[in-house]
Amino acid sequence: MASPALPRPWPPALPPALLLLREGPEEAGRPDAAADEEPAPGDGGRRIVCRACGQTLTTAAARTARGGSHRHVFANPHGYVFDLALFRAAPGCRGVGPPSTEFPWFPGCSWQVAVCRRCDIHLGWRFAPLAGGAAFHGLIADRIAEITEGN
Repeated sequence: MASPALPRPWPPALPPALLLLREGPEEAGRPDAAADEEPAPGDGGRRIVCRACGQTLTTAAARTARGGSHRHVFANPHGYVFDLALFRAAPGCRGVGPPSTEFPWFPGCSWQVAVCRRCDIHLGWRFAPLAGGAAFHGLIADRIAEITEGN
């Protein structure tokens, strides 16, 4: 059963994290990148899309893990719980507002709200390591879908 949708408009400035509730089972971005990224070779043409409008956000091949898990569940200081799926990049998203280091879900990272480039719905966050290294996206699992080309 899908989680109930949060009321719209979504407050774009909510800090992402205060409490790690649990980590999901292990499963095998840049805001300025092009929004129409092609599926990577070897991923079977699987795309991750916005459930609201169908915009391609990233590919299944871009999945990544932190702390040994692709999925993480967090609650923010306002009590909203988010089930996140992590991706190395999500060029179909764009950042909103300045990066913040308040209440980080991933220690040592800043975060920035990420919205769909097409419909502007809040889809998650872009996390950037403060000490350098590759940024990644945490996308809200019930706001994205995986589709296979040709289906």
